[in-house]
Amino acid sequence: MPYWIWLTIGVSCFIFELFLPFDFFLFFIGAAALVTGGGVAIGLLEPLSWQMLCFALLTPLFLFSLRSPLKNKLLQGAPSLESDLENALVEVLDEIPPGARGKGSLRGTQWTVENRSGEILRAGEHYQVHSSHGTRLVVQTEKGEI
Repeated sequence: MPYWIWLTIGVSCFIFELFLPFDFFLFFIGAAALVTGGGVAIGLLEPLSWQMLCFALLTPLFLFSLRSPLKNKLLQGAPSLESDLENALVEVLDEIPPGARGKGSLRGTQWTVENRSGEILRAGEHYQVHSSHGTRLVVQTEKGEI
């Protein structure tokens, strides 16, 4: 395969990684394609079988050895969604008995709200988010003021 095809694959993977949420996988697939293309360009990987072997070996090598450290380095100091939601005020949309789940609205998005308190959460009231687990908000009984 000509070197420019490998380079096109690599650059395309980088571009797709920017716009699609692939969790930093396409970046390393693109890097493996670029290295393979470089090997073809300088004449190290002439037969297609060598090109495929190089790409097949570099992709998991890059993914497993570089992905976690680079991802951690890039996300270092970035606020997490969970810490951003703590202490926010969620509006309860329907009455939620103690220990049950219901619906709530926070920042224009509907969430599942879990009531871990001993009191009923009243519809239309705002309560402080204690913690979050995925798309579920755990609420305290403290009412909040908007």
